[in-house]
Amino acid sequence: RGLVETLTDIQHHHIEVISSTTHVHLDENNCLEIIAVKGDVKVIQSLPKKLMITRGIKQLKIANLMI
Repeated sequence: RGLVETLTDIQHHHIEVISSTTHVHLDENNCLEIIAVKGDVKVIQSLPKKLMITRGIKQLKIANLMI
């Protein structure tokens, strides 16, 4: 309970680095949230730290794309 609101709140606190988000319903009990970021490295690094301690998140993967 409250996970969607918590994720939205965290994303709003990192709005300056979030380029886009995608929410996909996988099944009745599971969703996939994809957050694309770009910008200040220190701000970006704080985002997964906050997400990792959020109750209800089952898995977190970080992918780096260097262009």
